[in-house]
Order: sequence, then C-alpha cells, then structure tokens
Amino acid sequence: MVQPVALEQQLNNKLLLPGDPKFDLWLYSSLPPGESALTYIVRADGSGLLEAVDEANFTEYIEGGEYHARLEEIGEDDAADNYG
Repeated sequence: MVQPVALEQQLNNKLLLPGDPKFDLWLYSSLPPGESALTYIVRADGSGLLEAVDEANFTEYIEGGEYHARLEEIGEDDAADNYG
C-alpha cells in the first residue's frame, strides 16, 4: 500500500474527485502515525467552502453559533432541538 505522505507528494495539492484514478487510492490509504481517523467538516468562515477541523474547533463551530446561523440561512431546523 502506498503511504499517504508519498501519495500526497505525488498529488501536488491537486483536488481529487470521485472518478479520478488516485481518488480510491487516497481514500483507502492508511493514516500517517499520530493522525486520527475522526475528522470534522465545517463551513469555513461563512463561505461556501468546507474545511476539516479538530474537535475543539468543531465544538466552537457548533456552540459558537455558526452552525445555527447556517441552519437559519438555509431554512433548516436543528434536528437536535427536536429531541427530548
């Protein structure tokens, strides 16, 4: 199996999309030592772009109001509010 660091160097910061021959290779490669398989994805700074963040930044996103602001912007209810 190709190591992720070596594969990342091969990609040269290219955006991989499904259908790209290297997409599956990257998707199923193992993580570098010390990296967690748990990743949080949030909307970056109110833009339409998504970014991966650690747990502390994810908590800030949720509890700091950005998540609820986004839900209001798109006209969705917070599903968690519907539970007990």
